[in-house]
Amino acid sequence: MSAILVTRASGQVGGGLVEELVRRGATVRVMVRTKEGAERFAAHGVDAVVGDFERPETLREVLGGVDRAFLMSRDDPRQPKLEGALIAVAVHARLEKIVRLSASGARSDNPVALMRRHAQAERTLEDSGLEYTVRRPQPYMQNLLRFGPSIAAEVKFMAPMGDRQFAFVDVRDVAHVAAAALIEEAHAGATYVVSGPEALSYEEAAETIGTAIGKEVAYEAGEARAFRDNLVAGRGLTRWRADDLAFIASAYGEGDGELVTDVVHRVGGSKPRAFVEFVNDHANHFAAGLSNHM
Repeated sequence: MSAILVTRASGQVGGGLVEELVRRGATVRVMVRTKEGAERFAAHGVDAVVGDFERPETLREVLGGVDRAFLMSRDDPRQPKLEGALIAVAVHARLEKIVRLSASGARSDNPVALMRRHAQAERTLEDSGLEYTVRRPQPYMQNLLRFGPSIAAEVKFMAPMGDRQFAFVDVRDVAHVAAAALIEEAHAGATYVVSGPEALSYEEAAETIGTAIGKEVAYEAGEARAFRDNLVAGRGLTRWRADDLAFIASAYGEGDGELVTDVVHRVGGSKPRAFVEFVNDHANHFAAGLSNHM
């Protein structure tokens, strides 16, 4: 087997995947958008090629000499089209396998556009004739890091997630599953829901964070439309992105978000990290500055 291509290697999952593949002895190539990005990876001994989903003419060089690829693009209304461009080049290059990062809840009738885009991109890959594996992770534990400043300053955080439970998964465990799917000869045509070992509500997550930092942390269930409007007006997000984030709770149908699977252990070969482990690893992040607001 020659090189394995990792797209969006600077992201949380992509970066963790590169580390895991290197640890397992694989030859890795990353696709980056700039020469400066390529130089940063090269400085660590990782082959990097400049390429861009938005410039299909760059993708042939990116895939040259590659047998397998990890496919993940940034959130974008054009995501299915952008990923489709790489898939088309991969078909021409006769790649052995593509492992795609999707999301739990990906389906064509989902009320959240993000999940409909994932479903469409999945269909493009399935229809390509290439061997593929799809991973649909549950919400990332790392998503809660964005509430660090609020927790540190006010000992509370707000999110439009209601009282639903979610089987939060650590991105490092998602990377382990992706590495196994890329390296091993099994997993053809499989779609894996990747989860943590338990399902928790945001209120329970707040309690766990509070225990780790020695303070009672409150979770406030915000109203989705108000949350969206604040993202647009207060943080300058585009309307489509704000919609995806604000209404994400409705993307998970009954039984979806809280589904606990054994994929991390069975496929990734590792014990899934519990939420309390993740919080203890990042306790300083959640507690930073807390003493200044007592």
